Amino acid sequence: MFSERQLRTFERYALCVPAKFSWSDERGLVQQGCGSTRDISAQGVFIQARTAPLSGSVVTLEVALPSGLAEFPAVTIKAQGQVVRVEHPNDGKELRGFAVRNESILLQAEEPVVETNDCEVQVLGPTP
Repeated sequence: MFSERQLRTFERYALCVPAKFSWSDERGLVQQGCGSTRDISAQGVFIQARTAPLSGSVVTLEVALPSGLAEFPAVTIKAQGQVVRVEHPNDGKELRGFAVRNESILLQAEEPVVETNDCEVQVLGPTP
């Protein structure tokens, strides 16, 4: 049996930066949320936020990478993907988390369009 890490095609990196997202709920109404990334890869991203779309939802994401990160200019990642997993808090925490598998990605080199929140930028390297 393979572990979850062995099944991954792309390396994940622990990275906490601002993110905003939107999706259509089961009634077809557009919902929006914001939070921060927990980790990111070329294949997807894990986002922590107070609200989360349902598993299977198609989401549109904007993730702000600030200037100076790995000596690159500020970049906004615009992506669309599908929610493949939702984690609900079970320890009294307010934040939920959800994993998105990217279907399309656009890198936009400019000042980020996502406003900063209480999340400090942290690049910790590959996640175990």
